[in-house]
Amino acid sequence: MKIAEISINNCLSFGSTGLNESNNLSLGVFNLFVGKNNSGKSNVLKALQLLESILAPINAKVKLQSLILPQQKFLTNIDDLFFAQDKKRTINFSYTLLIEESDKELVHIIESHPENENVNNPTLMLVKLKRNYPKKIKIVGAIEFQIDHTSVKIDSIFISNDHQTYSKYPLFDRQNLMALVLGDTADRKVWKVAKHLNDKDWDNAYSRINASIVQFLGDIYNHNLKDSFINIPANRSIAPIGDDTIEALVKLRDGPPEHIKLYDAIMDGVKKLIFESNKINLRYVYPEEGGKHRMKFQLGRVQLPLSSYGSGVEQTLALASEIMKNGSNKTVLIEEPEAHFHPLLQRQFIKFLNDIEKAFGHQYFIATHSSTFINEFERINGNVFFVQMGTNEREQYESTNVTPFKLENERTILLDLGVKPSDICFANGILVVEGSTDEAVYTDWARKMGQPLEDAGLLTIDAEGAGNIHKYLSSEVIQKTCFDLFALCDKNAEDDLRGKLKDIVSDDKIVVLDRGDLEDYYPREIVMDFARELAEKRELNAPTEIPIGNTVQVLNELKGNEMWKKPLARKIIEKMTEAQIEPELREKITQIYKSVC
Repeated sequence: MKIAEISINNCLSFGSTGLNESNNLSLGVFNLFVGKNNSGKSNVLKALQLLESILAPINAKVKLQSLILPQQKFLTNIDDLFFAQDKKRTINFSYTLLIEESDKELVHIIESHPENENVNNPTLMLVKLKRNYPKKIKIVGAIEFQIDHTSVKIDSIFISNDHQTYSKYPLFDRQNLMALVLGDTADRKVWKVAKHLNDKDWDNAYSRINASIVQFLGDIYNHNLKDSFINIPANRSIAPIGDDTIEALVKLRDGPPEHIKLYDAIMDGVKKLIFESNKINLRYVYPEEGGKHRMKFQLGRVQLPLSSYGSGVEQTLALASEIMKNGSNKTVLIEEPEAHFHPLLQRQFIKFLNDIEKAFGHQYFIATHSSTFINEFERINGNVFFVQMGTNEREQYESTNVTPFKLENERTILLDLGVKPSDICFANGILVVEGSTDEAVYTDWARKMGQPLEDAGLLTIDAEGAGNIHKYLSSEVIQKTCFDLFALCDKNAEDDLRGKLKDIVSDDKIVVLDRGDLEDYYPREIVMDFARELAEKRELNAPTEIPIGNTVQVLNELKGNEMWKKPLARKIIEKMTEAQIEPELREKITQIYKSVC
């Protein structure tokens, strides 16, 4: 189960206007909250976790408008739940949940409900009217402080479905009920009972629908939300002996096959994160002392304790095991995972989460100060939110504002995080090529190879289009950065490009292809089709073949100039497949890509 949307106001550091101007956040599988200290990032995670407590009191005997909120694990005082500790305020909330096919127990309950019999459960009937998964349910309500307790009132339940009538109304709201008339599927009708109408009608409809909703919300809590939040704080540590993490790993290792499989996945992930490969010959051993276990890493004949690898390894192990040891379909809340992680390990950590996403099906909410995570989340199509404190006309206190990240706001966000322009470069390197067609084709080939130059942070510049390339690259702005400078060209362009880049790009970073012209690496069938089209337009005889080494000469003779290069490059980008990229090109593009990654 995933949380698709959240709205909340008058809660924690969120004032009367809520999370933002629209008081709504649309969420995905990966969600990153970036901001400086005391901006309210942790409160976003707490607001999400509040959902578990809202549904926890539901049982068959309760009414949806008279629930009692239990004590919050993340609060020492209930006053802190209310904005500015003002218990006269009403906290208004709305959570939209997605029921997925992987929520097996809940899916079984839904699919077991009969379709062609009398409607004995209006809630499940509506859920089933949504033909495909995920199925969406929206829970709207309020939290108020009473003299001796804090109450929860669930005001509305919206169940999205594909029926033209049912989908227009909430199944339940504070003043009205949507009741479903008994009968065959084709004869079912909607009728609404307003509270000011006949008391008997209201009581009967309320009792019937309240019971079905209570049962369904109870199923959601018991089968999905209960103990589904994995809360990983910023301060993580592993005791040398008998630590919960170590004991949990031993229990998984010695458990049934499904636990052993999970253990292997965790430890392979740890190897990949720490040592950048899960193929390294590393074993984990757990010597026992007084009924408690230590953890050691064994490389060959040498065994070293966990502590010998430093706090970064300890943090990685604690983080990875917490994420994976609790099973699948969890809501993972992580504060400052970058603690003790250098930038490369931060990038590897996000890749690790992305790699295990299909196997575990978790939803992630991460609060961070790290600018490194912003780029990594964009690569995996994650959601990035900017969290900052601000004031509005309605409040005398500052409140938290959460807005989706926009590229044009990157400078503001980085400055808010305390990052100075001298701390970062917005590119890792510059790659100089001969001309604009070279730039387009090399970029396309790298993408098809799964090594996009933009992902490596390489800014590609064509020497022809840049004008005086030597003057540009030798400027003080470029020379005072830590950019790596590269060049890539064919054999015929080598002398000219080396001359332009003399004393700017070192000889070992000028990569030269073996063939004379870039066009000699184009697949012959695409080049021949293009040549036949040119010949037909000019009413000339088409060549019977175009040997490698003569591509430019033959096409110049057909066209009379070099105006054919861009149209041919467009055809190459459109039609050339990844399998047609020659080994030499792969080797040299990869050489540059890996030099900056």
